[in-house]
Amino acid sequence: MAELTIRAPSLDDLERTVAVLDSYAAERSDHRVTADEVRRWWTAPDFDLDWQALVAGGDRELVGYVDAEDPNGDGSQLWIDLRVPESGRRLGADARLLGEMEQRARSHASEGGVLRGHANMNDDRTVGLYRERGFEAVRYSFRMEASLAQLPAEPRWPDGIDVRAGDPADSGDVYAAYRESFADAWGAVEEPYADFLHNWGVGGDLDASLWFLAVEGGELAGVALCLPSRGGEDELGWVSVLGVRRPWRRRGLGRALLLHAFRELRARGKQRVGLGVDADSPTGAVALYESVGMRVVNRFVSLEKPV
Repeated sequence: MAELTIRAPSLDDLERTVAVLDSYAAERSDHRVTADEVRRWWTAPDFDLDWQALVAGGDRELVGYVDAEDPNGDGSQLWIDLRVPESGRRLGADARLLGEMEQRARSHASEGGVLRGHANMNDDRTVGLYRERGFEAVRYSFRMEASLAQLPAEPRWPDGIDVRAGDPADSGDVYAAYRESFADAWGAVEEPYADFLHNWGVGGDLDASLWFLAVEGGELAGVALCLPSRGGEDELGWVSVLGVRRPWRRRGLGRALLLHAFRELRARGKQRVGLGVDADSPTGAVALYESVGMRVVNRFVSLEKPV
């Protein structure tokens, strides 16, 4: 390869970037991403490709990728995601990408803000790079999956609760319920409504029939927002959001929504179902997921450093 360069990507780099991410995922038994997923990521209303993403490589081949997400849109917490396969590590691309992105993130952070890194626990080198730069582990999370070979148990709905599929017209109410459900979560973010609409494809390719809404007396009590696949794995359904608003908690609604989602995904031919969860979720989410047959398939660490 010619001299290693670090630069911002363009949409012309999409397929080569996906190849880098796929190589990293294969080495780390991590989930893959598709070109459509990366394109949606790069074209979000509040994502500035000129500074929030970097690639490493030469004229023809890319060997590393990093980006920084600003989920609140105000610089209060900036999440760095570094993914460099062995081909890039041999060239030192991972250290250079992380160093450059940290500088960029600092310049866009607000006063009192924090930088956060997210890494696969089986990636000792990347975790070590964060630690060398002064990041400290503050939280852990899991990817969990369950087989759908057997029909999941039928959900038991709390008295007065009805469930229905969503509609794009529900977007405002769903967004509000989602925000409220996760307001007390660690690292809770104020995702801008425009980003929510973009990320879910509202007005585009949204499959709102996989939005499951629990309603009582016309009021939205909880939501399970699902995707028909993840990372191009057509046999895998994904529960992206499972949220119950505070007045309806401790009544079994989260479990009922989860089982309902499992059964609906199985009816669509999905063989497995997955989700991501905070290992120390204040709502006891891990225990809930284990109770319906889910198991941990990957572990991640979040590391933090003040600006």
